[in-house]
Amino acid sequence: MLNLAPRLQALNKLFVAEETISVIRHDLRNKLGSIRNANYYLRRKVQSAAPALVEEDPRVPRLFQMIEEETELASQMLASKLPSVVDALASKPAFDVSEFVRNVVAALPVDPGCKVEVVAGSPVLAVQADPNELELAVCCLLENALELLSPLGGGVVTVRCYEREKGHAAVEITDNGPPLTTEQVQKAMTPFYSTKPGRLGLGLNIAKRVAARWGGRLEFHPGDAGGAVAIVQLPLASPQAALSEPPPMARSTEPTGPR
Repeated sequence: MLNLAPRLQALNKLFVAEETISVIRHDLRNKLGSIRNANYYLRRKVQSAAPALVEEDPRVPRLFQMIEEETELASQMLASKLPSVVDALASKPAFDVSEFVRNVVAALPVDPGCKVEVVAGSPVLAVQADPNELELAVCCLLENALELLSPLGGGVVTVRCYEREKGHAAVEITDNGPPLTTEQVQKAMTPFYSTKPGRLGLGLNIAKRVAARWGGRLEFHPGDAGGAVAIVQLPLASPQAALSEPPPMARSTEPTGPR
């Protein structure tokens, strides 16, 4: 488990809270949908099988209507967009993502037997995002890759930075660990799924959420020669954006909370 600086530990907790809320809202919407369907079926059944009951007791149709209205209201509340607990500022300075990734890896504690290599070209790949959030996303992906190597006693993680598609920068993280099946990849992207004791299983989901917040996306799939491939794709900053130096990285010696 990687050790994060205090600023990233706090941010990690906020993203864990966001992901937890998102999963709960999704599950509740599904449950409410089931209640509405059951209510509709029972109302039709009562109206056809016991019309006298409906006529004699006006509370029966009112109760069915109340269930319909309350579940619809609850569904609308859950579907409405909640303000993010880590709302982004209106604008962020642009920085070279290649240099940024080199700084993240340089501050990364790696277990003996493991190695992290950075491969980046000379052209500047300027992106606009929150540096702390992007650092957290990269650390989550690096942690995931390194843990895939732990059963082997070591291995190599390679980080490539390059322009992908038109107007997009990519940070690609691969490892030479054991090959993953399609089922394992799907399970890995499922919130709260983890094969590691004491882990929440949210690292990939946090990285996906960070990428999406800054107009990008996360891809995760098996590697051609084994291991896994994780790619964070972000839009390149406009040429008019002022380029700033990536912030210095600092790693804490305190254990990080589970992800």
